[in-house]
Amino acid sequence: MMKLIALENGKKLIKDMPVSRINGFLKKRKNILWINVERPSEIEFKILSKVFGFHPLEIEDCRKKQELPKIDEFEDHAFIVFHRISYDFKKHTLDMQELDIFLGKNYIITIPNEPIETVSRLHERCASEPRTLFKGVDFILHNIINEMVDEYMPILDHWDDEMENMESEILTGQIKKSLQRMLKLKRHIRNFRKSISPQRDIINRLAHPDFTFVSAKAHIYFRDVYDHMMRAYSIMEDQRDTMTTIFEAYLSTVSNKLNEIMKTLTIIATIFMPLTFIVGLYGMNFHYMPELEWRYGYYMVWSVLIFITMVMIVYFKKKGWV
Repeated sequence: MMKLIALENGKKLIKDMPVSRINGFLKKRKNILWINVERPSEIEFKILSKVFGFHPLEIEDCRKKQELPKIDEFEDHAFIVFHRISYDFKKHTLDMQELDIFLGKNYIITIPNEPIETVSRLHERCASEPRTLFKGVDFILHNIINEMVDEYMPILDHWDDEMENMESEILTGQIKKSLQRMLKLKRHIRNFRKSISPQRDIINRLAHPDFTFVSAKAHIYFRDVYDHMMRAYSIMEDQRDTMTTIFEAYLSTVSNKLNEIMKTLTIIATIFMPLTFIVGLYGMNFHYMPELEWRYGYYMVWSVLIFITMVMIVYFKKKGWV
């Protein structure tokens, strides 16, 4: 579905426009156009191709899902693939929504692979209060990217809390359910890094003075977004290192528990070795074996067994093995 808003001569707000008028409308530099295309059909892809003259490879990229973030510059426009990262704090699931953007001198076309609330909300706001439209399409792009980047910090803060809980569980020995949570969070951080790493380069390019599709006034705003992105990236890198440390602590705790179990089993086996030897010795039933017919032989064997057990336990305690 294609939604269109335009500003004619910097004054008149237009919410509907025939496709045949778009080319003539864009020839005037003061005119501004924003088209948001949600779930584009083949007809709408053909409109983008014929009316705006976009390269078939760009259209193909829009058809695909989960393209890596990137920016391609052409003579009359730039093509940007950006990700909106959302996190379900109850289900602990990470979702990445792709947003394809065509940016020209006086037009911007946004194509989310599924409806993105941030883009839809801003588009509706511009339709009712066109202040952002007055500033230009580069400021529209800035508002979209800025809101997406601002959504990173609550996610990272939540992960910090999760990691603190994991550390506490490991230190207190409550590690039965920690492994699954650790692996899940580690995977989230890896996917998060995979997405925002190339997005740093995109924002850095938009903030660069020689990027012709962003005005000098807007460059400073993109630099501010770049600072926020770098802060988020730095926190994420720290979290990745922290997760590695937590995972190593988990493995160490599991190993120590296993060693404790093995030590206990070894002590028990060691105690029973002489006892088994004595019981086995007296189970040979030779006719002339001593003490077999002795009245107190049974009690004597039990006394020996208990004595050996106590001596070994005392010895193990002195050695610090128990």
